[in-house]
Amino acid sequence: MKTKQEIKQYFENGDIPTQEQFWEWQDAYWHKEESIAQDNISGLKDALNAKLNKPQAGTGFYIIAQNGDIPGYSKLNLQSYNIPYWNGSSLTSSGIYHSNNRTGLGTQNPSEMLEVAGNIKTSGLIVSNLPAANLNFSRNLVAKDDGTIGWEAKSVSSGTYIPLSGTQASKPISGNLELMTEQPEENNLIYRNNIDTGVKNEIGFYPSGMSFASLNTQQNMIMSRIDLSNDALYVSGPSSQLAMDQARTTLAYHNGRDMKGIIIDSNLEQPIMISHIDSSQKPRGLSGVQYYGDYAEANDYIQKQYVDKKMSYTREEVRTEGTWINGKPVYRQTLFFDQIPRTGEIDLGKYIPDIETIISNEMFTEWWALDMAFAGNQWRSQIFISVETKLIKIEFLKEPDYDYSVINSFSITLEYTKRTD
Repeated sequence: MKTKQEIKQYFENGDIPTQEQFWEWQDAYWHKEESIAQDNISGLKDALNAKLNKPQAGTGFYIIAQNGDIPGYSKLNLQSYNIPYWNGSSLTSSGIYHSNNRTGLGTQNPSEMLEVAGNIKTSGLIVSNLPAANLNFSRNLVAKDDGTIGWEAKSVSSGTYIPLSGTQASKPISGNLELMTEQPEENNLIYRNNIDTGVKNEIGFYPSGMSFASLNTQQNMIMSRIDLSNDALYVSGPSSQLAMDQARTTLAYHNGRDMKGIIIDSNLEQPIMISHIDSSQKPRGLSGVQYYGDYAEANDYIQKQYVDKKMSYTREEVRTEGTWINGKPVYRQTLFFDQIPRTGEIDLGKYIPDIETIISNEMFTEWWALDMAFAGNQWRSQIFISVETKLIKIEFLKEPDYDYSVINSFSITLEYTKRTD
């Protein structure tokens, strides 16, 4: 077939085209009665391939789906009130239904705003605007360790209950409060936590007993605690402890380094132990805040002050707490004289007027005129001191008319009973 440029040359000015040339000119164009093949129309096939196919006959809903490079209509096979989902290649029916402003999961006709035909698994649950419980509520909502929630019948047939907000004013609990668990090794706690102060007070129920505790959650430490069981009692404070069990009873104070305690062993043959661990290496043992020696009885423990008092000498009359053979109390008193009468006689009744029996005496004399200081009598120099209930007499046998006022000092300690007892 001639090209368009060649045909133009047949019809230049002055040319007379032949029959064959006219036919070639007509054959170069399509007649309206002729059918033109798609392959002979440039770009027609590609343009038609880019167009959507006609949906299949029938009613329904369609979406445009891409199959490779060729898009097409795809019919949606939906159920009534069903919300479809994309499965990766097409939209398909799901188990979610919406009817009458209600949503159902697994059910086509939900009776509530949300109804689920099956189990629900959630990591959190917030419920609000619940109706107040009353006697018409006959079951409790409970959960297993795996989070499964179920119903159980209320344990109290009368329908009484304790609301989460607590009992009403003037309506305290009048009966028993029983805590029950399915597993005997489970623990139960009743506690109040103060977020501002960090103080948490709790009552714990355990398989072996129960406890009362006050904790500081900010410092993560127990401040005080009482533990009770069927064979022991433990009371502990910030630095003190009382422990009672079948083996022993211990009362102790400790501050990390030092400790004071009393230990009573269950073995009756063992003594009561006093423990005093002192970092300053000065343990003391038992002591008293007040002095009680004057009123101590036969089996009372004595204080150091009491012993010092019994072993010390004083010019004041002291009751020794001892008794004489007749049962009367024994007294002790020290008399000191730095001036002796010239006669050597001392009126004892003037100083101890109601003395009855002299049990013992201890004397000491300083006599520098004779260059002597002695206790009791002085046999070598023939100096004798006699003690009677009313009179003390000093005698120097070598000099009958001796002036005893030259004696420097004379002291005597007497133990005696009194007529007034």
